[in-house]
Amino acid sequence: MPERPQDVVARGYDAGADAFADWQRRIKWSRRLERIDELLAVLPVQPEVLELGSGAGVRSTRVLIELEHASFDAVVSMYVFNHVPREELGPLLGRIAVWLRPGGYLLASFGASDLPGWYGTWLDGVETFFSGYEPEITLGLVRSAGFEVVRTDLETIREPEGEATFLWIFARTRA
Repeated sequence: MPERPQDVVARGYDAGADAFADWQRRIKWSRRLERIDELLAVLPVQPEVLELGSGAGVRSTRVLIELEHASFDAVVSMYVFNHVPREELGPLLGRIAVWLRPGGYLLASFGASDLPGWYGTWLDGVETFFSGYEPEITLGLVRSAGFEVVRTDLETIREPEGEATFLWIFARTRA
């Protein structure tokens, strides 16, 4: 049985945490912090926000299977959904919508190309997996999960290896 993409990615970030942190510091043109400020501007004081992602591989995170319904004001996920097998995006977005309170927000980046699934190495040999859809399909999945799209845009950043384009989605559950 082939190895699950999630296991490949988790093992890769664990093994390459320091290399990833260094690599991440060299990214240019990303507006992710501006996007966070925009999200914070619409959230209540002291919001409850869930961040989905591995960051630089810090081992203090735990695996989340199910969360309480309507537990969060927002869910944020930056540069993570492109590591999720694309056929799992729709169900995952549906679970996220359930975790959000009515009128809760999703701020997330997605791969912006048709990529059924790619296993490979980066960061000097760290194994990984990437997958994604064209933006129109991803937007359809977000809407089908119960979100109203507030804004989308394509952002090209400069990674150490070259340019990469991501689809950013700022969406809200129905109040």
